[in-house]
Amino acid sequence: MERLFEYAGRLDIGMFKPIETIETAPGQTGNIIFPVVAVLMLIILLIPRKKVIAD
Repeated sequence: MERLFEYAGRLDIGMFKPIETIETAPGQTGNIIFPVVAVLMLIILLIPRKKVIAD
């Protein structure tokens, strides 16, 4: 639980006080895409499947 607060705090700091750089960070695209893909995969896994009865 303590780590959850630490990661949330780091995320808040990163959002409200970004590091100034000359160029775009190489992982910026992945930081946007991977959480979205992870949430979609979680939703797909949580949808109940219909059982198919084989003849």
